[in-house]
Amino acid sequence: MMLKRNGTAIAFVLYAVVLIASLTVYISLLPFNLFSSSFWLSLVTLILAETAVWFYAHYWIQNYERVNRMIPGYTGLGVIVVGYLAAVIVYSLLSDAFLPGAYTILHILTLAAAVVIGGIILIFINFTAAKEEETREQVAALHEMEAALKRLLGKLPAYEEPQLSELKSVLAQLIEKVKYSDPVTPESLQMTDQQMLYQIHLLDEELSNAAEGDIEAPPFDLTLRRLRELGQSLTLRNEQVLISK
Repeated sequence: MMLKRNGTAIAFVLYAVVLIASLTVYISLLPFNLFSSSFWLSLVTLILAETAVWFYAHYWIQNYERVNRMIPGYTGLGVIVVGYLAAVIVYSLLSDAFLPGAYTILHILTLAAAVVIGGIILIFINFTAAKEEETREQVAALHEMEAALKRLLGKLPAYEEPQLSELKSVLAQLIEKVKYSDPVTPESLQMTDQQMLYQIHLLDEELSNAAEGDIEAPPFDLTLRRLRELGQSLTLRNEQVLISK
C-alpha cells in the first residue's frame, strides 16, 4: 500500500511539473497567438494527452497485479497513449505548415484513431480477464473438491477391518483422479462439478456429525456406494470434458 501511495505521488508530481512547464511555454507565446485557433487547439490537445498519460500511469500503479497479468494488452494501451502525446507535440511544432481547417481535421482524426485503437485493446483486455477469471473459478472448484476429499480421510467412522481399509483405498483413488482431472470445465458441465462438490460437502458434514456423536455413522455399504458414485460421476465428467475439446 505504501509503495502504491509513493508511486502515485511521484507520478502526480511528474505530471504537475510537465503540465506547468507546458503551460509556461504556451503562456509565454500567448501575446503572439491570442487569436490563433491552431495555438489554442495545440494547447488543449497537449493538456489532454498529458492528462491521459497521467491517468494511464496512475492506473498502472494502483492496479499493478491486474496489469501484470495482462502485460501485452496494457503495453499496447501505453503505446497508444504515449504515441498520441508524441503526435500532438509534433503537430504543435509543425502547426504553421498546415491550414487551420486541415490542422483541426488532423487532430480530430488522430484523436479518433487513438480512441478506437485504445477501445479495441480495452475490449481485448476485458475479454482476456473474464476468461482468466472463469478458468480460475473452475480450477478453484476442483481444488476445493480435492481438499474436501482429503478431509474425509480423517473423518471416516471406526468401521471394522477390512471395511475401513477398503474405504480409504476408494477415497485415495478418488483423490488421485480429482488431482489429475482437467480443471478447465466447459460451461455446459460446470453444474456437474458443483453437484459433485455438494455431495462431497454433504458426506463431509454427515461424517463430522457422526464423529462428534450427534448422529450415528452412516452404514459402511452406503458410504462406499456414495464414494463409488462420485468416482463414476467424475469419470463421466472427464470423458465429457475430453469430448468437448
